Amino acid sequence: MQEAYVRAAPSLEQLQPGVVRAYLRRTALNIRHDRRRRVAGIRLPLGRDAADHTGIIEQRDHLWEALSRLPERQRACLVLRYYEDLPEREIADLLGCSVGTVKSHTHRGLARLRQEVER
Repeated sequence: MQEAYVRAAPSLEQLQPGVVRAYLRRTALNIRHDRRRRVAGIRLPLGRDAADHTGIIEQRDHLWEALSRLPERQRACLVLRYYEDLPEREIADLLGCSVGTVKSHTHRGLARLRQEVER
């Protein structure tokens, strides 16, 4: 969060007070995504320990592939709700929609993700 605040500080005065929190959260998420992209390029060394985790890594990769095939709004709701552990109200604020829409996208996204994973 500190890095997000440092990056966003020059722009904060120009924002409306009700938007600052969402702006900081989005900045923090972007920083996290950037780091994940960089880490994704790093390969695990092949050793005894890496072989033990192969199944877990394959399951995780399969889940992320299935998640990437979902529509953007459903994917965003699922990631923000279950990966980032945000409440529905904050997700609605971030996505600019109602809480009911977040619930609907989350429900439909979970159903479709289950279908994708079972394939």
